[in-house]
Amino acid sequence: MKVFFSFLILLSTACASDRPPSGGMTDLSPLQVIFSDPAPASTNVTTEKIRLTFNHEVPKRQLIKSLLFYPSVGNYDITMHGKEAEIKLYKPLKINQTYKLLVNKNLRDFQGSTFSSPYTTAFSTGQIIDTGTIGGKIFNENWSPASNAIVLAFFNHAENAETQNLLTGEPDYLVQANSSGAFIFNNIKAGSYRIFAVNDRNSDLRYNNQSEESSQTSSTFVSTLQAESASLMLRLVGVNGDTSTLVSCKPIAQQRLEISFCQPINTLLFDAKKIEIRHTSSNTLIPIVAWYSKKQSLFDREFIVITTGLKPNQPYSIRYCTDEKTGEIVFYSSNRSHPKQSLSVNILPKDQSNPAYLDSVWPSLGKTVILNFSHPIEESAVKRAVTLAKTRLDNQENIHFSLIKLDSRTFALKPEGEFNPGDSYSISVNPAIAAISEETNGKPVISRFRVATKNDTGTLSGTCFASGTYVIVEARTNNSASFYSTTALRARDGLFHYYFPELPPGSYTVSAFIPNGKKHPEPYQQWNSGSIVPYKPAEPFGLYPGTALVRAQWATTNIDIHITSSR
Repeated sequence: MKVFFSFLILLSTACASDRPPSGGMTDLSPLQVIFSDPAPASTNVTTEKIRLTFNHEVPKRQLIKSLLFYPSVGNYDITMHGKEAEIKLYKPLKINQTYKLLVNKNLRDFQGSTFSSPYTTAFSTGQIIDTGTIGGKIFNENWSPASNAIVLAFFNHAENAETQNLLTGEPDYLVQANSSGAFIFNNIKAGSYRIFAVNDRNSDLRYNNQSEESSQTSSTFVSTLQAESASLMLRLVGVNGDTSTLVSCKPIAQQRLEISFCQPINTLLFDAKKIEIRHTSSNTLIPIVAWYSKKQSLFDREFIVITTGLKPNQPYSIRYCTDEKTGEIVFYSSNRSHPKQSLSVNILPKDQSNPAYLDSVWPSLGKTVILNFSHPIEESAVKRAVTLAKTRLDNQENIHFSLIKLDSRTFALKPEGEFNPGDSYSISVNPAIAAISEETNGKPVISRFRVATKNDTGTLSGTCFASGTYVIVEARTNNSASFYSTTALRARDGLFHYYFPELPPGSYTVSAFIPNGKKHPEPYQQWNSGSIVPYKPAEPFGLYPGTALVRAQWATTNIDIHITSSR
């Protein structure tokens, strides 16, 4: 009987499943690998087992999904002994080969803790271990650190460089960015690589080219022998593809679709007539009655399209028709009703703004008042509902104005001539007049403001160290989609100098890029992020480290930017 009882104890121990440890105080410190065998940078390794010891116990199932070997070691099995993981390899390791092991930083222990920074280790089966390095930093579109990014490196095999498929091929190496967006490939084979970064939205260490943003370097290949390879800069802006390529269509309510493009589109040039929606069976063309940008900015990837004629739960196809042949997306329409809203309007600048910086919301338009309605409205109705007046003491003088339709619910307003600095104005919008058949609260919305003068603004200037014909500099207020843009001028010393003469006070992220070609850049020209297939490098860019503080009547100088281009 004692023998049988002992056997049950041994059996229950061997069959232990993923269960959290019981008893004791909860340790919420970050997850770490505190020991590895082989040790980091070991050589002459002949083992068939790899051991990792964590500071906390981790679930076996999650660990299996969190390990990556470069190059692949084939199939393996994992056995957990408390905090120690033993990886048993089924095939012998290759001779004179450097191996890299990555543990997904999003691996969670039983208490939910993850790594504070990515974990990788390397060892060699030969006398020498690879020592190549490539590193840098990745940014999101708004210049925040891309902490969720992964970086893929494809070795330049000259014999198949033209046929190498970066979308479906397995990378030679992969690393994760840390919380500051920094990444580094250590112990990689010396040579040249194609490098691109991906916003790993679902943390699966895989690239989904239909939904995850990507970014290329500014050179076709990056060499481990170049000094610049230690300070690469990449910026995640859109998914792979041409600007005019649709990548998704999501029905959000009856007659309302949210569509996304590969790359940001200039909203002033967006043409809804190029959108073609048809029923997949009857081929009936569905008309579009309105659209608007989600971010309400000069460049956007996501738009809301309002249609008429979509039948609930029916199959439809949508495509954006350009000169080139484009694919289509099939979707099923929604049966969910869009909630009714009373027509309302938001006016920028806000009421009692003193001073009002009229170019801060949409800098490319200059000094304007922005009217943002809660839902689409006809331009003629806006004109009927708006009254613009110049105010002096107790007197008001109504003045004529013009409208610029930015999208179906956003309009920019300018007086005949321009808004005079230092003058006071009043704008009134009566939604009841504009709505006609819509429900409103019946109260006019009023904004009274004084236009900022030069004394209410500051200047910003600096030097760009770059090669090229032109350099475009952008100053973006923190946490804003809008930005100011100017073209830097090359001086006799070969350096590019830029100057923003009138900026609203605040903190700015200042960046610059070298546009392709030798033509003079268009006003507010967009940065080209390149593409993976066909492979096109991104336009070289640089970023001022830190923020630039602009204050009224102050000159902020020496905001210098270095742009490295190894094309």
